Amino acid sequence: MHAAAEIAYHLRIVQGLAEQVLDRMPVWENTMEERYVLLLQEKKESIQIILDELMENPVMNEEIHKNLNIVYKGDEAGKLLFEQWKRVAEQNNYVNKDELNQLEDNFEEMKTELTKAVTPLYEFAGGWEKTRFIVPALYRD
Repeated sequence: MHAAAEIAYHLRIVQGLAEQVLDRMPVWENTMEERYVLLLQEKKESIQIILDELMENPVMNEEIHKNLNIVYKGDEAGKLLFEQWKRVAEQNNYVNKDELNQLEDNFEEMKTELTKAVTPLYEFAGGWEKTRFIVPALYRD
């Protein structure tokens, strides 16, 4: 599979998972939930921009670079916010345990798909040097 197509494949999965989480919101309205929801919406929009750019011209450009950075850094920050929100929700019994587990599974799947996209991203961008500021260390092998 061509690197751009493989990146698009993984990003479409992440976009779908983000949509699944957003469809369940609000679960328990508070500022932590609002922040990770905003990050998910931003991630979804950035993925759409990347997918559109890849369809138009499948070469690394500044727009793809900028939006990949938003996706990876946003995923990292969103997961941290979700974990804080989950901890508070569990302590106060605000949210059903099954709902929390499903949301957590979705976040883990997003990270897994973004991790799978790293190798084709290296190939697409022209090596590690060009992607080291896009992909946080947690996503690299």
